[in-house]
Amino acid sequence: MTPSSGAEAPSESHAVACRGLTKTYGSQVALRSLDWQCNFGEIHGLVGQNGAGKSTLVGSITGGLVPDAGEVWVAGQRLPLGRPSASRRSGVAAVFQELGVVPALSALENVFLGHTPNRRGIVDRREMLRRFTDLAARFGVSIDPDDPVGGLPVGKQQVIEIMRCVSSGAAILLLDEPTAALSEAERESFHRIMMELRAQQFTVLFISHNLDEVEELCDEVTVLAEGQLVGTQPTGSWGREELIASIAGSAAQGTFVVDPEAGPTPDRADRASFADRPPSPASTLGASSRDPNWSLTVRGLSLPGGTLAIEEMTVRAGEIVGLAGLMGSGRTRLLRCLAGMEPSAQADIEVSGAATALPRTPHQALRLGVALLPEDRKNGLVLGRSIRDNMRLGSLATAKDRLGAGEMMRQALERVGAPVARLSEPVGALSGGNQQKVLMAKWLARGVKLLLVDEPTRGIDIGAKTQILTLLRQLTGEGLAVVVVSSELEEVLAIADRVLVMAAGRSIAHLERDDPRWTVHDILRIAFEGIVGGNSASSTQ
Repeated sequence: MTPSSGAEAPSESHAVACRGLTKTYGSQVALRSLDWQCNFGEIHGLVGQNGAGKSTLVGSITGGLVPDAGEVWVAGQRLPLGRPSASRRSGVAAVFQELGVVPALSALENVFLGHTPNRRGIVDRREMLRRFTDLAARFGVSIDPDDPVGGLPVGKQQVIEIMRCVSSGAAILLLDEPTAALSEAERESFHRIMMELRAQQFTVLFISHNLDEVEELCDEVTVLAEGQLVGTQPTGSWGREELIASIAGSAAQGTFVVDPEAGPTPDRADRASFADRPPSPASTLGASSRDPNWSLTVRGLSLPGGTLAIEEMTVRAGEIVGLAGLMGSGRTRLLRCLAGMEPSAQADIEVSGAATALPRTPHQALRLGVALLPEDRKNGLVLGRSIRDNMRLGSLATAKDRLGAGEMMRQALERVGAPVARLSEPVGALSGGNQQKVLMAKWLARGVKLLLVDEPTRGIDIGAKTQILTLLRQLTGEGLAVVVVSSELEEVLAIADRVLVMAAGRSIAHLERDDPRWTVHDILRIAFEGIVGGNSASSTQ
């Protein structure tokens, strides 16, 4: 069995190995011909930016997704791809950041979920208790086996997941951001468990944005960037700055250029529909009615449990504020609060200097002139309905005003370079870039003052990315205010006027464009350092 990449088959000394692993989502390459391996009995760190390919690698190993090409080997045996049962039988188990416990069941039932000891078909509770007690003692934790898991702290829920993996016979554990939601005391307990797993010769793939923990716990560290292997070295061989530079990848050297003077740029297949009709002037889309002094200021924004705590943030007409941070930093949650999608949020806000209430619903946010383009376009569009129907979802026009609303709809679509000639076609038949344009046009036709944009270029090709980013820059020139989140930091730096760096639900740095730290490398370093401080702070909440 020769690996598809042409590399030699991994030896049995490698706990897990991948050869030529490739996975794409449309035009987005998640993994590109990845050759990687880790040894038995070690804690192996896996680090990289959001979108570097870490979750795709884990999904390929667990059988949760099917790669387009390549192979996965466990203990020298090639696994059938996309078969979770085969991965489990080979001794692989995963614990994800979103825990898979069943809250209504007891700790005991959760640990043996799916592999309950029995005698002649009858549950052997005595054997379950014996094994549970033994596992708890090995990991140095005190958990009542009869306690419902839903009432336990997150740290103990996580221990129960690890106990479940071990009790099922797994010898290779894949842990995805296991400490992100833990307090300091819970984190120390988790570290002891990691040391115990290593002493018992378990293999652990440890994915984390907390570089202090990676350096403390791991024997080797692998860096992924843009779906490719940057390098694997013993932990002590990585210097902190070298590690951060490797995580930044090619984004640290390149710059993403946008041209705000360019006109609307339709996709190639739709350009014919623009030949006979020039773009509508920007003033017809509400630019002339926008207040150039409009602003939104938020102070003391928080969510219950300390998951979000923003001291102050301001966005003004005609500017883009970028939110930078790693996964779990709170960027999307901040956008949801501003869009009225987190009714438990608390904050003092001012619109153009006048105090008002924080919106509790998306409808209230729209009345303030605030709209959200969500990370998943399916949550902002009805893919089975036409472009026309989707545009009307963003309009409050009555039947009497429908003629005027229809013209505004056409103008908005033309403004963003969306395919006006395909008004009757389902949105789901459009490219990802055109879907994003329709979503933007819907809110432009509504005359919003602040557009909250979450991952605007996810899943679209490089040409459409440039179009979307250029369009955002153009719209701010017409008086729109924009807050943008993107995992691709070079995109944020290309279009933003200011950047708010976030970690652990807090804003930890505020950068202006002329700041010497206006680089991917420096923002990553700030974010990584902020994780440690933010985690310590959250333990006191």
